[in-house]
Amino acid sequence: MKHPDPGPWKLAWRGMGRWRWLWLLLLLLWLALIPLEVMK
Repeated sequence: MKHPDPGPWKLAWRGMGRWRWLWLLLLLLWLALIPLEVMK
């Protein structure tokens, strides 16, 4: 199964440079916090 157009995504991913890891970390943190908020 091939993605329709990975072009823009690849460009955006490359454009983010080293920030992408920070965003990835923030996203993981946020995803980890959602269940905690729900359980409260």
